[in-house]
Amino acid sequence: SVAGERLVPIPDRLEEILKNWLLTTRFPADQDPVFPTIKGRPFDYKNHWRRFGGPVAEELGLKNVSYHSFRHTANTGAGVAG
Repeated sequence: SVAGERLVPIPDRLEEILKNWLLTTRFPADQDPVFPTIKGRPFDYKNHWRRFGGPVAEELGLKNVSYHSFRHTANTGAGVAG
């Protein structure tokens, strides 16, 4: 969408778990991220890739991979697994 926000259907049980998580987290405001950084900020995938994903890919000898590559692979595997 224009705002980069989407509605994603989730099972009722997961909704219950996430609501409980938001009630117990240090950053429970309605508009805050579900899984913030330790400082309560939104997760920054570029920073995470620079610090963790890139070095792991390099150590494994993987070339031309990105954060999206891992997401795509995980989603494909989940689809195959059912």
